[in-house]
Amino acid sequence: MTLPSGWSEQTIADVAEIIRGVTYSKADTLTEKDKDAVPLLRATNLEPGQIDYDNMVYIPKSGVKSRQFLQIDDIFLAASSGSISVVGKSAQVKEVHGETFGAFCAVIRPLKISPKYLGLWVQTPFVRDLWSSAAKGTNINNLKPSDLSQTKIPVPPLPEQEKIVEILEDHLYRLDAALADVKQAKLKVVSFRNSVLHEVFSGFLSIEKWEEFEVKNLGKWVTGSTPKSSNPANQGKKVPFLTPGDVSAYGKIELIERSISEIGADSVRRVTPPSVNLVCIGATLGKVGWTDKEITSNQQINSLVVDIVRHNPEFIMWLFSNYEMQRILWGASSSTTVPILNKGKLEKLKVSLPSLAEQTRLLVIIQEQISGSERFLKTAEVVEVESSALRRSLLQAAFTGQLTKEEVNV
Repeated sequence: MTLPSGWSEQTIADVAEIIRGVTYSKADTLTEKDKDAVPLLRATNLEPGQIDYDNMVYIPKSGVKSRQFLQIDDIFLAASSGSISVVGKSAQVKEVHGETFGAFCAVIRPLKISPKYLGLWVQTPFVRDLWSSAAKGTNINNLKPSDLSQTKIPVPPLPEQEKIVEILEDHLYRLDAALADVKQAKLKVVSFRNSVLHEVFSGFLSIEKWEEFEVKNLGKWVTGSTPKSSNPANQGKKVPFLTPGDVSAYGKIELIERSISEIGADSVRRVTPPSVNLVCIGATLGKVGWTDKEITSNQQINSLVVDIVRHNPEFIMWLFSNYEMQRILWGASSSTTVPILNKGKLEKLKVSLPSLAEQTRLLVIIQEQISGSERFLKTAEVVEVESSALRRSLLQAAFTGQLTKEEVNV
């Protein structure tokens, strides 16, 4: 990167301190009312650009070093996670009430730089991409302290740092306010959708008695496999390969064809249609979609080849997406680091379903009731993607010196 005149390239270690979080076990946890209980933040408390102080855990004060208590202007970030999209996510601390933070997180404590300038820099696409690349691991993605400390940062004179912060905060405030309105609207739409699904799957709208099944009896369950090196004879061929990111949020899956040379498709299991595909690991556990085409899928997805003599695949997809079932799925997951729902646990879950004819009738009700809400959610996703692109361009302009030279309209 070519720096403007008067700027210098430094590392985070040159301008800040890196602090790792507190290691604790489940047996150590206390309640909020216990004596000397210290509230502890985890990666789940990180939201885009801010910290959610709900759902904290509490640990003994004796297990926390003085430097591990959060301070105003600290940059609190996720350093380890099963989801690569979570690693490097950060927010600046604006208020403190005696909180500390867990071992899968870290704090960057600014010392010789405008804290807000550094806080905005670590949110740039350049830094997030750099950290994602450094953190990638087999099971757990982890940012080492050296990855953080050696991250380079373009540093202008302090008055220009403050000017960049002033301009950026103005633009980002308006952008975030608009996104907050979209988020609130989405919550209302999701709440409405949940109420419709609750009505359907509680049997209130049904005209017949439902039968109880174990999930394993809905059809054939296929666990995805880890791609291995492909057969050279398959070079150039493409297959529809499903990853968690491709699974629609409660809808029909739009399949993406990927080169066999990229995924090693000679080693993955093929799923015959129609199928309901459920993400069973990580932050998007429970995300579900359906398809009427043959697919191959990776190890994070369990696919149900639906018995269409007895079940409608789209109706089964809505069964798994209703709030009560999502809560059951998360309750059945287990892991110390990454939530995992294994095939055995999944197959033993019990559900109630009506006849195929009644499923088809109820599916029409679902489609009529929530079709408008689904269209809105897709539009909201487009707005969020475009807003993200605008944020990226604003940050890019700011840290190349362009934002302090040109007016950028939001």
